[in-house]
Amino acid sequence: MKTEPSETLLRAFKNPTKLSIIALLLKNGQMTVTQLSKIINTTRPNLYRSIRELVNDGLILKPTVRVTKNYVEKYYGLNLKIFDSVKSRHVIDAISKAHTSDLRELMISFLLMN
Repeated sequence: MKTEPSETLLRAFKNPTKLSIIALLLKNGQMTVTQLSKIINTTRPNLYRSIRELVNDGLILKPTVRVTKNYVEKYYGLNLKIFDSVKSRHVIDAISKAHTSDLRELMISFLLMN
């Protein structure tokens, strides 16, 4: 069974690291893991795992690779098509169907990100 984009977004938003990554990419456009790690207070393995999961969920595009003076950088960006496809009523429906513990995780994630 295919997961609705609104459910995928809410699942990602429950994780403070993923929410921070999404917010930074939304604000700044494409960024490298090094750039993200300077802002997000987490371990690099956790950051890489979160990015890999976001790519697998289709929320982040596969990286664009740039080579500068023999240095390879991978830039990650949001899959804006998914974000554009989610209607606010779908998010509201998903939130209304969410379990109390899921709502608690969502609120904690939003608060920790700020």
